[in-house]
Amino acid sequence: MVQVDLPASLTDIGQDAFRDCESLRIIKFPEGLRSIGKEAFRNCKSLDDVVVPGSVITLSYKAFNECHSMTSITLNEGLKIIEESALDNCNLLSLTIPSTVQVIDKKMVEKNKNLQKIVVLATTPPALKSDSEKKVPLYVPAQSLERYQNTKPWKNYKTILPIE
Repeated sequence: MVQVDLPASLTDIGQDAFRDCESLRIIKFPEGLRSIGKEAFRNCKSLDDVVVPGSVITLSYKAFNECHSMTSITLNEGLKIIEESALDNCNLLSLTIPSTVQVIDKKMVEKNKNLQKIVVLATTPPALKSDSEKKVPLYVPAQSLERYQNTKPWKNYKTILPIE
């Protein structure tokens, strides 16, 4: 299975739904999808360039963990929660977190060795349960730069810069 177009009526992707589908390269999510379950796409080693629709509220625990070919993921406005290790051990080059995200759990992108930057669009720093990504440059709204620099654990990032 190389490509999957999910039906428009689908609202939730269950736990382990596509886990270990190593040949899956393309997944097309319907607008109206609300959640991507625990380990739903874990170890989908060929999956890349994922677009998560704005209707998704939660990226669950290890949802895209170990998707080694994933260099890009688009998280749209509407997402509120990124659970533990949701994007861990992929090969993301950069990550933009929408302004609607309120909670980011630990180890979000910890083993993404090629990650060059994280952009957070929220003017109020989301609750961050870990600072394990602190070596990657963090870009935040210019008007919120000082807030991020003074809020734990965001302030543990070595480089915090305004979005230009």
